[in-house]
Amino acid sequence: MLAQPCERYSLTQIVPPTAEPISPADAKQQLRIVTDAEDTLIQGYIAAATRWAETFCNRQFVLATFTASYDHFPWYWNGIDNIYGLGFKLPRAPLISVSGITYVDSAGATQTLSTSTYVVDPHVEPGNVGLAYNQYWPTVQPQRNAVTVSYTAGYGARTKTRLDLASVLAGQTIVINGLTFTAHATVTTVSTRTFSIAVSNAAAATALALCINDSTYGVPNVAATVSSARITLTPYAGTDVTATPSAATITVSTSYEATQGESVAAVPAVIKHAIRMLVAHWYEHRESVSELDLKPVPQAVESLLWSERILEF
Repeated sequence: MLAQPCERYSLTQIVPPTAEPISPADAKQQLRIVTDAEDTLIQGYIAAATRWAETFCNRQFVLATFTASYDHFPWYWNGIDNIYGLGFKLPRAPLISVSGITYVDSAGATQTLSTSTYVVDPHVEPGNVGLAYNQYWPTVQPQRNAVTVSYTAGYGARTKTRLDLASVLAGQTIVINGLTFTAHATVTTVSTRTFSIAVSNAAAATALALCINDSTYGVPNVAATVSSARITLTPYAGTDVTATPSAATITVSTSYEATQGESVAAVPAVIKHAIRMLVAHWYEHRESVSELDLKPVPQAVESLLWSERILEF
């Protein structure tokens, strides 16, 4: 069999990080500087050192959003037809989430790939997007950048959040697994871990409960019970019910981790120390040449970063 992976890609950072792995105050401790006179210069060194280290490691340190474009979907060829799909390796680990995949079909129209077609594996490095069971990649028009994957990568914040459900107004909607239900009365907090949702009628409440309790497509680790036109959600032991509000929608989930925001604290200490050392080197040696006979320090920048480097083959 001939394997055809997606080796060529173009990578674009759509939303850059809003912070660097270390602050000027961190760098000044390494530099033994106590004044603020050169903070702007030091901030520039930090940004440059971070980009250098990210390129060396093939990683994204602080949360950012990317698009990676490929010429085609990956496939195996058995000499007759394309049969088994491979996966996309998404550059700049660690992968947090994939927000969508678009492609140019054989007629030249841009399509959005159904999320049921693929599965995302954020636990491997680099992150991978592969075919779901019994699915096939669609046919694309033969052109450059025919397939685009949008995703978030970096050491992002992963924190539990809980909405104050008592503040939700009647008439807002609740979206669970893509199904929308309108709350015709105020959503009432039952306790810190259990809450109820008033919907339009008993039939709608029953439909919502069936959706939540479905063993395949329902909300994991939560039991829904019906009383007239009210649903009560009770999480299993060890699970919090969380909700993310927007202007008109409440999206209910049961995950302990939210990928919103970023966390500089999550960047490994070895990476931060390598950036500090590189900043210190550039601060002390501001030209590309020196009259001094400089010698590398053992276990310095590259030695530190090798433990975090992702090799590409």
